[in-house]
Amino acid sequence: MAPPALRPENALKRADDLISVGQRPAALQSLYEYLTARRVRWAQPSAVEPIVFRFLEIGVELKKGRLIKDGLHQYKKLVQGSPEGLVSVGAVARKYID
Repeated sequence: MAPPALRPENALKRADDLISVGQRPAALQSLYEYLTARRVRWAQPSAVEPIVFRFLEIGVELKKGRLIKDGLHQYKKLVQGSPEGLVSVGAVARKYID
C-alpha cells in the first residue's frame, strides 16, 4: 500500500481517485491511515474536518461501525489540544448522527 498522504488535500484527492475506480474500501482505509498517522498531529482541525466528513460518508455506506468508531476516537485525540477542537468534534458528531 502507498504511504499515507501528509497533506489533507492529497489525502482527499487520493480517496476521490480510489472511489472513482470503484475501490471504496481502499479509500476508507486510506483516510483512516491519514487520521492515525503520527506525522499529522500538527494539522489544524479545520484542515482535517473534510477528511473526517468523507471518512464518515464512506464508512456509513460500507457499514464499518468499528472502523468509524476508532477513526472518531483518533480524530478526537488529534484535535483535543487545540482551542477550536471541541467545536470541530461537535460538528463531526452532528454529521455522523445525520
